[in-house]
Amino acid sequence: MNQVEQQLLRDIRLRIVECPIVVRWRSGDPQSGSRKGSRRDVGGVEFVAQTPYEPGDNFRDIDWATSSLPGSEIVVNRYRDFHPIKVFALVQVGTDMLFGTQRVTKRDLAAEVVGSAFTSTFKTQDTVSLIQFDDSRVVYYSPPGNPRHTLATGLSRMIRTDATDLRSGGAVGDAGVTNGGANGDRNGLVRAIAMLPRGERCLVFLICAYRALSDREKQALKFASSKHDLRFVMVQDLRERELPNGFGLYKLRSLNGSENRTIWLNNKARAQFKSEAWNHHSAMLDFFNNAGALTAVLSTEMDRASTSKILRRLFGGFSQRRETE
Repeated sequence: MNQVEQQLLRDIRLRIVECPIVVRWRSGDPQSGSRKGSRRDVGGVEFVAQTPYEPGDNFRDIDWATSSLPGSEIVVNRYRDFHPIKVFALVQVGTDMLFGTQRVTKRDLAAEVVGSAFTSTFKTQDTVSLIQFDDSRVVYYSPPGNPRHTLATGLSRMIRTDATDLRSGGAVGDAGVTNGGANGDRNGLVRAIAMLPRGERCLVFLICAYRALSDREKQALKFASSKHDLRFVMVQDLRERELPNGFGLYKLRSLNGSENRTIWLNNKARAQFKSEAWNHHSAMLDFFNNAGALTAVLSTEMDRASTSKILRRLFGGFSQRRETE
């Protein structure tokens, strides 16, 4: 690892957010894991808060007594599960993730999310796994293991994944990943989802940039959300939502020089670009919300306070509040 990568790794570690992760299932569920040792409540769960009902919430967690009061909305009880669980981070790689015009690239922002999720499991005896995928294959897989070890090796791998790495072909991983999985499906996201355990419920973070989801991907994601606690984090750059001020030809350069784009600037192009970006991103978030997943959006220009607020809400079991166009 060269000096630039070492400094980047230090910067990422400084921006890591650590807070308890609340899972959205009762530990008494037959598909959840078992926990050895002390249990703080019956079934190994602790009441956290009451929140308004959202699509995908377990009907068993509805507080009917409170919800039936005059003028009350339907509310659900939120619990923290103290059983050790398996936490998976499915992270997109590719040239699109190397783009970034602000503070960092989308790849580095994804590394901050993975670092925060894995660090937040240090005290809960959970095991974690990193799966990197591109458009057609699983690029890297680490089997569920100690979060401290997986964090160290995973972050190093993420920041060293460049365009040359991605063109080299062949999956790389600790468990000898074969890319014929999912019945030979040549889709990286579908293959990554197929590697999730089927016999137990897990906490799954999917971290990727905007993508037009295929029917096959939507089917796989809906299945994953029905079996696991799925949390989707979209990473984006300001220049993917808004064009800069000015007129004429403008060259949009990524921070690391991996991607350059030339665009024509005028007021009409700016308005059309912003509207199309909003529609595309909203459609993707709507799909995940309707599938029962929690969602959050992070952008490369955000400071630590902003990303911390969003991640704490996501880890606490809530989707990010949606902004209007």
